[in-house]
Order: sequence, then C-alpha cells, then structure tokens
Amino acid sequence: MKPLDRVGDRERAVIEERTATGGGAAELTHFAEHEAVLRALVDRLLPGVPVNIDLVAFVDTHTGRAMGRGDRPPGVPPEPELFAAGLTALAAAGFADRAEGEQRDLIGRMRRGEADDELGLPAIADLGRACSRPRRC
Repeated sequence: MKPLDRVGDRERAVIEERTATGGGAAELTHFAEHEAVLRALVDRLLPGVPVNIDLVAFVDTHTGRAMGRGDRPPGVPPEPELFAAGLTALAAAGFADRAEGEQRDLIGRMRRGEADDELGLPAIADLGRACSRPRRC
C-alpha cells in the first residue's frame, strides 16, 4: 500500500470520497432481500466498525469478485449462490430478529458445526476466520 504522502491528487480524491461515504451503495444489488440479516450478521462478526463504513454494501458489491487467491474446494457453489443460501437460511431462522446474545450463540453453533440441522445446510467453514476472537462471535 502506498503511503498517503505519496498519493496523487486523483487517488487522494478517491480516498476522501470513500472515507466520507464509506464506499457504500445506494441500494444492494445481490442481497437486498436479506439486507437486515446481512447487517445483523456483520454487526455481530465485526462490532465497532464506524457507521460511515458500510461493510454490507462492500460485501454486496464485491461478492463474486476475485479478491485473493481464489482457492475453492471442489463442489462449493459460486460465492453469490453460497452467500444467498446462507442468508436465506439465517432469515428463515429469524436471525435479524433475535437478541444479540442469541445471534452470538447461533454464530457459535455455526462455527462448531452444531447448527447445520437447525439451518438446513452446512455452516460456512470459514466463519471462524471472520472473528478475530472466538468469544466475540
């Protein structure tokens, strides 16, 4: 990453705009149907993110775009389908309407592989990596 003192005017304008708006989108395109579930999940997984940073819009905008090595186990559906299936299962379980403690408990069961029957699909194996501390989620 380039140090800020070496950023040109054009790059600085992009950084300032994204800082001011949080990089958010006016409307979600992939997950609008499950926005409340996604917002609740992101709030539990990453608490304390400044309100001007819209991580939900970032997830929605970047789902399906390669952002790393792109390793995927055989048979795993494409990201948009995988995320949609997970959000649908969480919506059916009433995730967004649960109290914070109940949401954390469900996430914990998902991380341990104990919520598969409850949700009707296997929990996402990488959920644990989204949490910086096991007790946070």
